[in-house]
Amino acid sequence: MSDILINDIRSAVAGHFGIPVGELISSDRKGEACDRRAVAYRICRDLTSASLPQIGRSFGGRDHSTILAGLSRKLPTEKLAAMAKISAVLEEDATHSIAVVRAFPFRSRRGEWATAVPFYRRHTKADQRAYARRMR
Repeated sequence: MSDILINDIRSAVAGHFGIPVGELISSDRKGEACDRRAVAYRICRDLTSASLPQIGRSFGGRDHSTILAGLSRKLPTEKLAAMAKISAVLEEDATHSIAVVRAFPFRSRRGEWATAVPFYRRHTKADQRAYARRMR
């Protein structure tokens, strides 16, 4: 799985639907709110390696069975389209950052290559060539 966090998914879903993040966490049981939460549950299940209890805790302390019910909820077509759009945006952003971190690991002041510490910055073709020469 990627480095997408559940908090990122919650904020992306809330931003897409134009609601505050607190509404996804709230105990509102109206159909529209449940559909939005179900979209967020499905994206969390698809894009993260989080377990159902972890997803439930991040959505207001819900039980894993509540998450299962949300995952099995039948969604209208417009919510499925929104889910696909949000997932694509999150995957695109995460794929780029992962590719950069894996291609250019952080170099400490001591000259050791540390892959555990991600360092995000923009790289040029010259940086890529210099890194490829060092790794030979």
